Amino acid sequence: MAGASKTLVIGTLLDRRYRIIKILGSGAFGQTYLAADVRRPGLPKCVVKQLSPVKGGMECLETAKRLFEQEAETLEQLGSHDRIPRLLAYFQEEQRLYLVKEYVDGHPLSEEILPGQALPEATVAKILWDILQILVFVHQHEVIHRDVKPENIIRRDHDQELILIDFGSVKALSQQIAQDDALRTIAAGTPVYMPIEQFQGNPQYNSDIYALGAIAVQALTGVSPNNLPKLQDESGTLIWRKRTQVSDDLAAIIDKMVVYSCSKRYQSAQDVLDDLAPILERYQDNTDTDSPPDDEAIEVVASSSSSRTWLPWLGGLLLLFLTLALGVWLWQRPRESRAQDFYARALNNVEQGQPDAALQALNQAIRHNPNHSQAYYQRANLRFDQGDHDGAIADYSQTLDLEPNNTDALYNRGLARVKAGDLDAALTDFSQVLQESPNDAQAYYQRALISYQLGDYRSSIEDYTQAILQDANSPNAYLNRGLAHSAAGDPTAAISDYTQAIRLDPEYVNAYYSRGRTRFNMGEYTGAEQDYSQALALDPDHTKALVNRCSVYLNLANYEAAVDDCTKALELTGDDWVAYNNRCVAYYNLQQYTEAIADCSQTIDLNPNHAKAYSNRGLAKGALGDLEGAIEDYSRAIELEPDNPVAFSNRGTAYMELGNYQQAMEDHTQALRLNDESPTAYFNRAMVREQLQDISGAIADYERGGQVCLDVGRVDCYQRARQEIQRLGGG
Repeated sequence: MAGASKTLVIGTLLDRRYRIIKILGSGAFGQTYLAADVRRPGLPKCVVKQLSPVKGGMECLETAKRLFEQEAETLEQLGSHDRIPRLLAYFQEEQRLYLVKEYVDGHPLSEEILPGQALPEATVAKILWDILQILVFVHQHEVIHRDVKPENIIRRDHDQELILIDFGSVKALSQQIAQDDALRTIAAGTPVYMPIEQFQGNPQYNSDIYALGAIAVQALTGVSPNNLPKLQDESGTLIWRKRTQVSDDLAAIIDKMVVYSCSKRYQSAQDVLDDLAPILERYQDNTDTDSPPDDEAIEVVASSSSSRTWLPWLGGLLLLFLTLALGVWLWQRPRESRAQDFYARALNNVEQGQPDAALQALNQAIRHNPNHSQAYYQRANLRFDQGDHDGAIADYSQTLDLEPNNTDALYNRGLARVKAGDLDAALTDFSQVLQESPNDAQAYYQRALISYQLGDYRSSIEDYTQAILQDANSPNAYLNRGLAHSAAGDPTAAISDYTQAIRLDPEYVNAYYSRGRTRFNMGEYTGAEQDYSQALALDPDHTKALVNRCSVYLNLANYEAAVDDCTKALELTGDDWVAYNNRCVAYYNLQQYTEAIADCSQTIDLNPNHAKAYSNRGLAKGALGDLEGAIEDYSRAIELEPDNPVAFSNRGTAYMELGNYQQAMEDHTQALRLNDESPTAYFNRAMVREQLQDISGAIADYERGGQVCLDVGRVDCYQRARQEIQRLGGG
C-alpha cells in the first residue's frame, strides 16, 4: 500500500459502481469525492472517501487498516441517526481503502453564518439545540467528531434540518485506540474551532462542545472565522459579549461551552441542552402571528399578451391594395366590396389608434357582409381590449361558426371567458386549441392558470411542465408551477421552481417573494428573511414582503426589526390589519403593552372577526393588570374560534389570578379537551387544583404534563413537573 493518496481522475469507476464526479476536498485521513452510483436507478449521488495510510512501516500500515475498519463500524452505528449521513459501503481496491457515504443535498451552514452579518439569538439558539441533539447521540456511541465547523453542518434541502457530516476523522474511544499513541497524536480538526486539548492531540467529548460554542460566537457577532481566535485574551477566554446584543442566560451558556480548560467546560452535550431548553421555550410564547391570507399573498402571473391578432395590420393594408387591384371582381360583388372597404378602413383606424372609429367601420362591414369572419374577429379583439368581454365572446363564437379551425379565435375566446369568470368554458377552449396545436406553449400556460384557480393543482403542474418543455426560458411558467407545487403540498418542488425562475430573471421580485413565503411556512426563517430582503431591495414599496418579513422577524425574536417593517408597511397602506396585528405581537414582546393594545384594536376595527387579535389584546391587557378586560377579549376570541385551546388556557389563567378557581378549572379543562398534549395547560390546571385543595388531582396533572414533556424530549419541563410533585408530597 502506498504512503499517500492517489488523486482520482474525474470519471474513474470504483468498485465497478461509483463514478467519480468531482473532488470535494482533502483531509488528514484522505481525499473526498462526489460520485454517482451507476447501479441504482437515477444514478443517485454519494460521497466516496479514499483513506490515506500513515507514512511508515508495516506497523503504521496496520494502524491505517484498523482505522479503516473502525471508521466503517462507527459510521454504521452513527448512520442510524436521521441527521447523520449513512455509511453505504466500504471496500478495498488496488491496495487502497474506500468509504462510501450518503450524500446530503443542501447547503453548508457557512452560507448562513457570514462575516459582518450577525444572526438573531433565537436562530443561534436553535442551531445549538439541533447540533447538540446530534452530539448527544454521537457521544453516547463513544465517538468524538473532532471537526465541528459550519462547513460540516449541512441544512438539508427537503426538510431544512441540520445534518452533521464528515466523520472521516472520528475516533472511537475504545480501549484499543486509547492505548494507541500513534493515533492519539493526530490533531484532526479545524484550528479556529479547536480547544487547547485537541491541539495537544488529546480531544475530549467536550472538545466538540467548544467547537459548537465558537460557532455560536461567530454567528452572534458576525466575526469572520479567521478573526475568531483574536477574541481570546491572555488566559484563552473568548471576549465577545460587547460585540453583540444577547440575553445574559444564552451568553452564559455559550461562555461555559468555550471555557479554555476542558475540566471547567460543560461535560456533556445533554448538560448544555438542559440549560438551553428554557431559553428556547421563551422564544415559543403563546402569542399568535399572522401571515397575509393566501388569497391576498399569491398573485398568479398571467400571460404578457392579452390576445392574439390573427391578421397583422400590414396584412390588412396589403389586403386593401389587393382589393383595389381586383376592382372588376369586386364590381361583380358590390355588397362584399363595400364590406371589404369598411374592413380595410377599420384596420387603418386601428393602426392610427382610433378604436371607436374602427369599431364603427367593423359594424358596417358586418352589416354589408354578415359572413365576414375576419370582421367579427377584429371586432372581438376591440371589444376585449375595451373590457366588453361578453361582446368579445359573442364575436369570437361567430368567427368560429364561420371558421371552425381558427385556433386564434378559440384561444382569445378562452381569454375572454376567463375575464368573464366562466372558467370551465375557458378550460374547454384551451383544451380544443391544444387538440389542434399540441405544441402551443401559451395554451398550456393559460390552461394551467385556470386549473390552479379551480384547485386542480396536479393538472396545473402538468400543463406548466408542458409549457416549460416548449419554452424552457419562461420565468413566469416556473414561478406559477412553483405556486401550484406549494398549493399541492410540495414545498421542496416549489422552492426548486422559484429558484429556477430567479436564475432566468435575477430581478424577478415575485419569485423572491414566493420563495420567501414557502420558506417561512417550512420554518426556514433565515432563508425567508433573505428572500424578502431581496424582494424589497428590488421593490422597496412591496408591502406584502414588508408584512411577511415582519412575521419572520417575530419568529426570529427580532422584535425591533418587526416593528420597523410593519410600521413601513402601514405607512404605505394605512389599513393592513395583518401588519397591525403583527406589530401588536412585537410590541407585546417588547413589553410596550399600551402600544400593543392600540395596534390590536386597530386590527379588530379592520377585521372584527379576527380571533387572534382579541387573544393578543387580552394578553396585553392582562400584562397591564386589566384582568377583566383581558377575560372579555379572550371570551370574544373563543366565540369566534371555539376550538382554540390557547384562548381557553389564557382565560383560565386570568380567572385564576382573579381567584375565580372554578371558572379557571373549567377553562383549563376545555383547553386540554382541545389539545391534550399541552404541558402548560396541565401545569396551569394543576395550580388551580392546588388552590382548590385537590392535591391528588394536582399531582395527577403534573404527572401527565411531565409525561408529555418527556415524550417530546423536554427534559427541563419534565424535571419541573417532578419538582412540583415532590413539593406536593407525591412520589
